[in-house]
Amino acid sequence: RMNGTMVAALAGLYLGLLNPHLDLKSFNAHDPASYLLGAESIWRGDGYAMRFADRYLPMKTQPPGVAVLLAPVVGLFGMDFVVLKGCMVLLAALMAWACYACFQHFLSSSTQAGWATALLMASPVIFRLSHQILAEVPLILCAAVALVSLDRYLRTPTRIVSSPLFLAAGFTAGAYFFKGTGLAVLLGGWLLLLHPRYRTRQVLQKLLLATALVAVPIVLWQLRCHVTPSVGFHGRSILDFYLMRDPYDLGSPRASFADLLIRMRHTSAGG
Repeated sequence: RMNGTMVAALAGLYLGLLNPHLDLKSFNAHDPASYLLGAESIWRGDGYAMRFADRYLPMKTQPPGVAVLLAPVVGLFGMDFVVLKGCMVLLAALMAWACYACFQHFLSSSTQAGWATALLMASPVIFRLSHQILAEVPLILCAAVALVSLDRYLRTPTRIVSSPLFLAAGFTAGAYFFKGTGLAVLLGGWLLLLHPRYRTRQVLQKLLLATALVAVPIVLWQLRCHVTPSVGFHGRSILDFYLMRDPYDLGSPRASFADLLIRMRHTSAGG
């Protein structure tokens, strides 16, 4: 298990370096501002929206998870960045617990799980993300719980409907509503069918049911984005955003299949 001294040192580091600044960087300045404005709008009863002039216009680009999570904090404490960052650090602590449980489940070793969690939390990237208003920390938290729940659901020869099913579906959908890439958890479940151990009729049935449960809130959210009028950058759904030839040009035409391939190659090359 992780040494108590190491845990105390990491906790002191995470809490001791809180500061009263939003710490916007050029690569992520847009997201924290959107989440905080969305949280303020939710608390005021205007929904997930951003104020333009004298009215609130619905936001569609970023999923609403972070804004919903922080809405009570913004409502009670305002834009107090020490409190807001403290909440993100608390989420990071919950993420560490979830990751430890995930590592222990798949590695079957408390010692290895402890060291893996310590290395994760000592990472400068995780430290930076846990001190900014971003979606990655709650995304990893949800993904870790969803992975363990999904594996237990698929591997346990129980009835098709059981509590791990609802945990897996709920936390996978939660991961999506923090960041769209959270759906990779479900994709990972389907890839398990490539392994002979999982290639059974019951596992297929369970995956279909889990996928259906995850799809319900996502489809409802996409319908909301489709039928709700809005304008500007925030008025474009995430699907529309990625299907534009130039996502940052509001007048851009739709991307062709060749454009999407070029973008994928550019992204995979680190561009």
